[in-house]
Amino acid sequence: MAEVVERVSELERMIKELVYIQRQTEMKLASFIDEMKEFKEEIREDTRKLKEEMTKFKEEIREDTRKFKEEIREDTRKFKEEMMEFKNEMEEFKDFTEKNIASLNKKWGELANRLGTIAEDLVLPCFPETVEKYLGLKDPEMILPNTIVKRNGKTKEFDIIVIYSDTVVLNEVKATATEKFIESFVNFVREGEFFEYFPHLEGKRLLTFLSAMSFSEKALDILTQNGIYAVTPCPDMKIINFNHLQSE
Repeated sequence: MAEVVERVSELERMIKELVYIQRQTEMKLASFIDEMKEFKEEIREDTRKLKEEMTKFKEEIREDTRKFKEEIREDTRKFKEEMMEFKNEMEEFKDFTEKNIASLNKKWGELANRLGTIAEDLVLPCFPETVEKYLGLKDPEMILPNTIVKRNGKTKEFDIIVIYSDTVVLNEVKATATEKFIESFVNFVREGEFFEYFPHLEGKRLLTFLSAMSFSEKALDILTQNGIYAVTPCPDMKIINFNHLQSE
């Protein structure tokens, strides 16, 4: 009997332990469940905040994009206006330039025509007299100012030609005696091209002159070395290298 009582007591103890373990397990499980609920709430809250932040960020990006597009449109509009204004200014400048170029070309043409009469206005009136004074040539048979001659497909203008019985005088007239022109004139004289244009005068002695407002020392040296007389215009016309040529 005592053994049965002991076994019942042991059984009761074991049942109590089992109930205790079960309660402990239930308590821990309840605590875990609470913790999981809390974690889930935290995750839900973090997710909600992240969504809000992303929504806010998207709105900011959208607003920044809108402002950027507006700025681009405004800058484009201003640029187009500036380009249109620049185009209009360039058109006005072009019109102004074309008008002034046309006016300038007209003036240059008038000046060129005026310079073309230097031979008649400043040189021709005194030239035959000067030739007679310095070289003793009298009674010219013919005086040809500003003569244009075409020969063998070439055209050339001669400022003053004075023809005597046995001599022909050629006088080229320039406002400025440039080295480039002098070089060209010297080559023309050296090559004897004058008589290609006036073959009927071939056999006459040719005397060459260059008239200008002034001459540099170098220009005078070149002319003198090539037997070309340097002449200043009226009214005080002089052959300024005459003595040098005579001494040679």
